[in-house]
Amino acid sequence: MRLRHRGFSGEDSLLVAKVKHALASGVKLSSVSLDVGEDVPESIVKDFYEHLASSGTGGLTVGLFGGRVQRLLLGLPEETHADLDMAYGLCDIEGNPIRPFSALKPKIAGLRDRIAGFATPRFQGEELLHPWVMYFNFSGSFFKPGVKSKVEFKTFSPEYTIGNIILMTDGIAGRFIDPFGGVPDLLEGRLHLSGKPGADIPAGRLPHIAALGIRYKNAYGMEFEDETRRRLTGAVRQTYTREELTDPLNLRSLAKLSDPEFPQELVAGDLKAFGLLPYITQALRYDDNTPTYRKIRALAGGPLK
Repeated sequence: MRLRHRGFSGEDSLLVAKVKHALASGVKLSSVSLDVGEDVPESIVKDFYEHLASSGTGGLTVGLFGGRVQRLLLGLPEETHADLDMAYGLCDIEGNPIRPFSALKPKIAGLRDRIAGFATPRFQGEELLHPWVMYFNFSGSFFKPGVKSKVEFKTFSPEYTIGNIILMTDGIAGRFIDPFGGVPDLLEGRLHLSGKPGADIPAGRLPHIAALGIRYKNAYGMEFEDETRRRLTGAVRQTYTREELTDPLNLRSLAKLSDPEFPQELVAGDLKAFGLLPYITQALRYDDNTPTYRKIRALAGGPLK
């Protein structure tokens, strides 16, 4: 199992040691109990869960997922200005459904008030908190949009297995929920799409899904596994609708690839390999000189030339 990605900080944390031991022993991660105070290294993730433990969750189970949890598992330095993706509401610590949703609405409103005050020297700003309402069923996980409030709710469809890794807590006790095997994929450097093998990429979503994978590849030193690469290249199109070309999710994902942290020649090679030049060329017809479009234009005018 490989853990020495670019930027690896040194010795495994207690959190990673427990995860690796569970995987080597064939134990389900959801059965491994974690103590956030003892096992999780100093981080925004730890700060957040300690904040919730002291302020209370109103009976809701809370989970964090996304880049911060991935980087904890890889032993990588924190990204100071990255957002904090939080899931809550519709499952317990074991991943079992909680119903009905209507009974949870007052609890969710109360939890929003508690998280709004979260701030540490490592994390500043309510605008960086991204809550999602979560529901588990026995075949896996999916996310539903909640009601918009001053803290934005967004629809969520994690396309890669590593996007489904959730560190859930009930108070200070926690465990991982990993329905699609994202943790071993992450630790072994394998980019694998969730969902049924051979399933079609959703219409018009190739730019976002491919760009997200390219970002993972360059941030974590991962590689696309063969089936995922076939699914992505099989979804290549030469023309897109205006709605697809102006889709914020597609555009934001592409714009993030202009980050100088990523080797731009390698990014350009991946974009070409996944047939995204036609999309970028057509999308720039609607350029409104926003920061997102400026980043995409810089990408197109630089390594993609």
